[in-house]
Amino acid sequence: MRRDGRVGFLMVEVFAIHSDEDVSDAVHCAVQSLTRGNLVAIPGETTYDIVADAVDGNVIQRARNCDRAGSGCHPLLLVHNHETVTDDQPRISRQAQNVVRRLWPGPLVVSFRDQGLRALQRTLSAPVRDWFAQTEGMRLEAPAHQITQQILQSVPGPLVSLRYVDSRERFISASDVPARVGDDEVTLILDDGPVRYDKPSTIVAFDGDDWSIEVEGVFGLTAIRHAVARVCMFVCTGNTCRSPIAEGLFRRMLSEQLNCHDDELINHGFLVVSAGLSAANGAPASAETVTLLADRGIDLSAHESQPLTPKLLNLADQVYTMTSSHRASILMERPDFAEHVHLLSQDGSDIPDPFGGGIGEYRYCEQMIERNLRQLLAQTRLE
Repeated sequence: MRRDGRVGFLMVEVFAIHSDEDVSDAVHCAVQSLTRGNLVAIPGETTYDIVADAVDGNVIQRARNCDRAGSGCHPLLLVHNHETVTDDQPRISRQAQNVVRRLWPGPLVVSFRDQGLRALQRTLSAPVRDWFAQTEGMRLEAPAHQITQQILQSVPGPLVSLRYVDSRERFISASDVPARVGDDEVTLILDDGPVRYDKPSTIVAFDGDDWSIEVEGVFGLTAIRHAVARVCMFVCTGNTCRSPIAEGLFRRMLSEQLNCHDDELINHGFLVVSAGLSAANGAPASAETVTLLADRGIDLSAHESQPLTPKLLNLADQVYTMTSSHRASILMERPDFAEHVHLLSQDGSDIPDPFGGGIGEYRYCEQMIERNLRQLLAQTRLE
């Protein structure tokens, strides 16, 4: 459904979108308008964005003019997905790669204060590069909104947008755009109703290996800490014996090295988890496993098993399996994870499953796991 409305002396086309209809026409109109050098207002999850083609240098001054009140707009690049950032590794820190890999697409803006995104910068027009050079850092977001995602897939490069520095000034609905933007700037508005969230996008700044939250929005501190953390995952079959033992022991070893409580590891950038290739959801650790680790002051009474799903695997930085067949099964489905999936045993041997055996089998399993975990800990960077 389309309607036209006059704003000031310019006829602004407003494309109203209904949730039950195909958005391809709206996407097509937006892409055409952008390639002609126009500014377009598109919907997002936390605000409507006024965007321009980042490879078109001629339209940038018009984009800058949108901040008619001089109220602190900051240029922002809208990109399709996390690969835009991770393609610039190793210049981009592990923490930054983790947060975009885990939270994009979504309401998260990342700011790179060291201006290290050289590969991305080469795709931008000179006026856009100059604009960012005048700011404290390069800001990017990969929006999850369906329409914006389709537009980003249809244009040759990223889109440059404006966001207010303090994130308080947001376009909550399409009607906010013509009311607060210069009369002769935006030529097309895609109206998809009010934005999804009543909070702004979270802004996280990265400067080398350091990070800080500039604006706490949809994602809070806990979510960012989990996203930034290095995730060590241990995998066995049922996630009730071997992998919970490995999880509990390694968490304790790390906390002792970092001089913190087990529950405070996330504050030091580590998250230790476990899963099983054939695990059910919510099964407790075996009684023998709970008893063995309780003797060492490690409480597994609240453990609940979980299967190794594709989503869970994508969260892991490093995966350690109990047997070579576990590793082979994972890589059969995800050969791209070859550098991230390792056999826990340093000598290439399998750690036998104690399930159904006596306490002696469990103790032998625990000793094998502990010996290999100590070797793993010696190889783990703790900074």
